[in-house]
Amino acid sequence: RGSDSIVVLIFLDECDALVSVESVAAMLADLLDRVGDVWKHVMVVGATNRIDSIPSFLRRPGRFDREIPMSPPSIEERADLLFTLLSEVEGGEKSKKDSKPDMSSCETVTSGGLKQISKQEIREIAELCVGYVPADLTALVRKAWLLSLQDDEASSVRYSHLEAARHYVGASALRDASMAAPPKTTWDDIAGDPGGAKTALQQAIEWPRLKAREFQILGLQPPRGILLHGPPGCAKSCLARAA
Repeated sequence: RGSDSIVVLIFLDECDALVSVESVAAMLADLLDRVGDVWKHVMVVGATNRIDSIPSFLRRPGRFDREIPMSPPSIEERADLLFTLLSEVEGGEKSKKDSKPDMSSCETVTSGGLKQISKQEIREIAELCVGYVPADLTALVRKAWLLSLQDDEASSVRYSHLEAARHYVGASALRDASMAAPPKTTWDDIAGDPGGAKTALQQAIEWPRLKAREFQILGLQPPRGILLHGPPGCAKSCLARAA
């Protein structure tokens, strides 16, 4: 409104979906070129969790020329976040007055008569929550609080509730790495053996370990890599999880 100090900030959330259409991406590039020339007091900020989906012509100087990576919180940061969230759940308005909790000076999360949670227990939960982002930790504490309401013997959130809540709330940062998690699929879960792929994979993976002596006597070398190939839907991923 006539003031040179006013800056208009335009935030584009999930902008990878926005620029997935080529015509929209080209229009956005043209609009970004006008920022700084025609619209001197406009700043555009985009957010995405799929940086490779942003076209390269949008990531050049003059457009989205600054990229700021945001990593999942560390153990210490997760512990501070859990402390704050638990304080808000158990302490009510009292915890909101503190701008930042001091984990070093608080041995327990105390709140007028409610159950205490030790700092060490919060630290243990933080160590287990690898890949949890702040939204995941918020959902974790909320689920733990709901579980505590269903527990007749508990008056507030306990360590056991937080541990149980981890089975309902997963880590957003590890969704793309689900194959690296401990497999829940076993060989018995896979029915049949089409083309002998199941048997061949079992032998290639398990025999070098179970029949190490025979391999040594015969001078056999276990395979270093296995390539599963076939059309979609033929249980390649399922076999890999079982292996």
